[in-house]
Amino acid sequence: MGIAAFLVWEKDAKKREVKRALTFFFIQLVLNSVWSIIFFGLRNPTLALGEIVILWLLIFKTTVSFYKILKPTGYLLMPYLAWVTFAAFLNLSIVLLNS
Repeated sequence: MGIAAFLVWEKDAKKREVKRALTFFFIQLVLNSVWSIIFFGLRNPTLALGEIVILWLLIFKTTVSFYKILKPTGYLLMPYLAWVTFAAFLNLSIVLLNS
């Protein structure tokens, strides 16, 4: 993730599309941390599920934005997107098992 962000930033941080892509990147990083707080700290898997859906959408948007700037950076984020997809299904399973 860090390498992908650096490579995008290196392209030209003054360009509007680079700034937008990096904004998506930093927002999703914050949301990733917030998910852990909601799920583990607050022990609220239902709220965490809603949050991880928003997180997934932002990671997807970041991946697409990075890909448009420099294709390899989009590929570098795909395992992260896959992992969050898996985590979202685990989160959903916990919500369903506890209802």
